[in-house]
Amino acid sequence: LYPPDQKPNYHPDYTSRYWMEYTYPDLISKNKQLPYECSIGPGEIIYFPNQWHHATINLDVYTAFVSTFTQEHQFVDELI
Repeated sequence: LYPPDQKPNYHPDYTSRYWMEYTYPDLISKNKQLPYECSIGPGEIIYFPNQWHHATINLDVYTAFVSTFTQEHQFVDELI
């Protein structure tokens, strides 16, 4: 998780796992800005603030629910 003003270096055609295996070790070895990290367990959720860059790495077998929340009036205004 990176704040909006700290865009990570990544290629949009590569997976999060690729970034973790090939880019992340380079960040560590060169003392570059590391992302905020956390692990969540069953029944837990995490909120990503608007425009924060994030990736998900699954450590085990998983089931996920992903949703995007909008404010109705903003969504309707954009359609008009």
